[in-house]
Amino acid sequence: MKRAAVALSLAAALEAPEARAQLLEVFAPDRGRESFESPQNFAFELRGGPYYPVTDSEFGAGARRPIEEIFGTNDRLYLGVEFDWQLVRFNWVGSLGLGVAGGWASLSRPARVTSQSDTGETALGAETGQNTTLTVLPLAALAVVRLDGLARNTAVPVIPYLKLGVAYTVWWSSFGDGLSRLNEQSPTRTGEDPALFGRAAQGGSLGLQWAAGVMLRLDAFEPRAQRAWDANMGVNHSHLFIEWTQNDAGTLGSRPQLRLGWASWVVGVELEF
Repeated sequence: MKRAAVALSLAAALEAPEARAQLLEVFAPDRGRESFESPQNFAFELRGGPYYPVTDSEFGAGARRPIEEIFGTNDRLYLGVEFDWQLVRFNWVGSLGLGVAGGWASLSRPARVTSQSDTGETALGAETGQNTTLTVLPLAALAVVRLDGLARNTAVPVIPYLKLGVAYTVWWSSFGDGLSRLNEQSPTRTGEDPALFGRAAQGGSLGLQWAAGVMLRLDAFEPRAQRAWDANMGVNHSHLFIEWTQNDAGTLGSRPQLRLGWASWVVGVELEF
């Protein structure tokens, strides 16, 4: 009898940490979780896609298009990461989580002469030998809905998902090795406040961000490898994904902001653990 009691106590002690690690579950018990799986609480993504800001769209038809004039029309590469906490699981349906995302993109091109006041015989439009660069760091706080009930409870390895949140893009413009600055000719050309001239070209833009996508669960193709990965590293599932992302940075708030929002397809890999 004593041995039986000790065995039951040990079993309870071993199961307790796992029970405490589970997320808040709603509806029926989670039948989609295999007995061998470690607790799942988080997701991490590596992502990338083309980037071209919508800055020129705010100037209207027939107006100057500064991004196109300075950096050309080719798409640039966006690279990013995202970390999600899968806060609530609606078993047989999916999960609701909170996420933070960060990324990087850069537009760069040889600077061209725009005035002959300081260039002597150099022709307008000629390259100066130094690059003009616009660097952006898109940041976002997101609510994430993953509809993974089908993948967890059937043989179909497809997971649709939606994301919605607030985006803030940090940006700066550089010329050569230093930050660009508004020059003394800017008042007559832009009509902006003369008090701004000489200040560094940098700032932040606030807006919304949303995305819709679909993930392919790779467990279905190599279940034994995924099981070993879970046992050794705690990675429950791995996915490839493609999503449509729209960022409207520069549209929220009353202060003047540079519109650096963008809309594009993004692809990447996700790990759940």
